Amino acid sequence: MQIRALDQLKTAAILFNASSERCYRQTKLFAKQLSQNQTQVKAIGYIESHKQVMPYIGDQTFVFITLNDFSFFYLPQSHQVKEFIATPFDALFILTANNYCALKTMAHLSIAHFKVGFTDIWDDAMDLTFEIPDHNSEELVKQINFYLSTIKIDSTT
Repeated sequence: MQIRALDQLKTAAILFNASSERCYRQTKLFAKQLSQNQTQVKAIGYIESHKQVMPYIGDQTFVFITLNDFSFFYLPQSHQVKEFIATPFDALFILTANNYCALKTMAHLSIAHFKVGFTDIWDDAMDLTFEIPDHNSEELVKQINFYLSTIKIDSTT
């Protein structure tokens, strides 16, 4: 585990529930904030369906995946999922409280250096968790901003 302050992140990944318009909007705002700090961001939106039912369009930052990207046992099948979990991001932020097996698999298999998410659901995969009432992703982002902006990392160690 390698903790970095938000302004020291060179790369960051975000996993989110793309079935929720609210979570999607919050993720876009957080990705934009990270990008303004010169952080390269990759966000994966998951839709718990065999077809993409939301009208989202992917780009260099946002990719959308479905159940088709996983095997029957929720092992990664698609190139984009395999590439995502094999990338050593400085931080992985999981902005959903949904206990989807596919996302849980991605969180566990990811080689990201520092993983952040909600308490209770993602405890066994996370390095830092936050206990947020109602699992509100907007409040999670506020807590991430507060705590990861106040830490000071000595770069000489």
